[in-house]
Amino acid sequence: MTMIHESRRTLRRTFAHAQGQALIEMAIALSLILMVVIGGLNALQAIGCHYAVGQAVRSAVHVAAVRGSSDGVPMHGEHSLATAPGQVAEAARLTLQGSPFVDVTKARIRVTCASDPCRRFDPITVTIRYEEETWAPFPLLDRIAIQRSATRIAEQDSSRD
Repeated sequence: MTMIHESRRTLRRTFAHAQGQALIEMAIALSLILMVVIGGLNALQAIGCHYAVGQAVRSAVHVAAVRGSSDGVPMHGEHSLATAPGQVAEAARLTLQGSPFVDVTKARIRVTCASDPCRRFDPITVTIRYEEETWAPFPLLDRIAIQRSATRIAEQDSSRD
């Protein structure tokens, strides 16, 4: 009789131990899956932001080169893209507004030219800087900071309109 009680106790301990082990394994697996999902979401947002900002810089520098000027964006310092005047800023704004990954109010634009006023064949550079928190904050991956620049040659003098 004691042998039967002994084997039942051993069986209960083994079963309880197996349940605890399964619970720990599930917790580890779920946390790894959660890390992969959050990391993938942050990577998707970062890739989308980089693409959108790159496209905005290209469209803005194209307009600046064709117009031969910063077209209203003050040449000195960075300015909020959401409120910057002119067609150069408008081209960048329209490009960013078409992206679900970017908030235009968090972008800054700077337009520089080799001379002031800009002359034909002078290089014009447009820089857009964008910073935002990630959708799913994660340690060490909680911010996206992008700075993209593009340079083209002015196709006309800024004094000619």
